[in-house]
Amino acid sequence: METEFPRVYPYSKAESRRLGETGEWSVSHAANIACCRAIDQVIGIQTADQQLADAGIKYVIAEYGYARVGWVLSNTLQYKDYDARFDQSNKQWAHRVWIPRDINRAGRNLNTEFIMQADPAALNSFVNQYRTAVQELGIFDASQCQQDSTQENYQGHVLVLALNNLPEEYWTPKKQLWLATGGFGCSPTASGRTIFGRSLADGMKGRFQRSDVLGIIRDDQMPAWAAETLEELQMPQQEATQNQGMDLQM
Repeated sequence: METEFPRVYPYSKAESRRLGETGEWSVSHAANIACCRAIDQVIGIQTADQQLADAGIKYVIAEYGYARVGWVLSNTLQYKDYDARFDQSNKQWAHRVWIPRDINRAGRNLNTEFIMQADPAALNSFVNQYRTAVQELGIFDASQCQQDSTQENYQGHVLVLALNNLPEEYWTPKKQLWLATGGFGCSPTASGRTIFGRSLADGMKGRFQRSDVLGIIRDDQMPAWAAETLEELQMPQQEATQNQGMDLQM
């Protein structure tokens, strides 16, 4: 996880123009295409030999990073959702990644440039390998969040951030957990989507979007270290509330 990979650009080319980030879009798009071709090539040479299959997934992750490999796989499965040869669980996994339609001025969807052409059954197996590799990192996923918590108000809760928009060096369980402290994005119905929070890993303040959140972590999934840090972060707020109550009584 020490290698720094180019950021997976999460917006369309049109949006990158508006933001003055066309260069970043171009670098990311070219890397998406290269990653797609590499996966097709790896699947093409894989056999029933498990060692060769393991080497293939490790190679593409080492070359392009977990984030980009997941982005390219998700893009392909979203476009091939009709194909019954993909497991339903893999389709659901792919659709959790929001990939914007990237229509150029000629009306062409640029996302079609990194759709894999490998045999669907073999690609489905590759997706399973990738998901296993990610699970081995020990990161949190939606199954460890409270059911339907994406519809809750997040303020004051410990949130699990999705990996998709996090830099690769943040793909650790500790870096995923944040205490939501405010922002319009805490409300599921507000037009504003920004959430302010504190990292349970180091206490640093930060901001992210509601779409970056998998949900509120379940109490039984909260690590001991996180519970201790949460108590430390909440203590000043609790003391301030108590002092305010004393002032009102006086």
